[in-house]
Amino acid sequence: MSPVELITLALSAAGVALLVAIAWAMGFHTKPHLAAPEAIAAAITTHEPGAAIVAQTQDASGRAALALLQDGRFVAVKPVADGLAVRLFRPADLASTRIARKSAGQALSLRFKDLGFPHLTLILAEPELPPWLQPLYHPTQSATG
Repeated sequence: MSPVELITLALSAAGVALLVAIAWAMGFHTKPHLAAPEAIAAAITTHEPGAAIVAQTQDASGRAALALLQDGRFVAVKPVADGLAVRLFRPADLASTRIARKSAGQALSLRFKDLGFPHLTLILAEPELPPWLQPLYHPTQSATG
């Protein structure tokens, strides 16, 4: 490599390092978290006015939440950038559901048939999943009864 190429490479690397440092200083290194359950409920009712939430649970780390509406639909909430992504769905909209026991509790992982909403994983502190979530891993059963 010639000296000019080495200087160009060094300046390029320094420029990239500077941009990464600026992004880190601006807070892009932090992961967004869900706020209190009331904020999640507010996001759901903003997205779906008049929605009646029957039950709600939140990931122990604040990375995802699920709610059951009175009409039998479920709502997935996930923090994205500086807001919340809200997805209404029925159990039939899921491509796969996995349940795993973790040291921190139960892990429920949902993948949707469409690619419009990212894969969702909740780690719940409860030793067993709440009964209202049963239609998600037994999709032939009704969510309301």
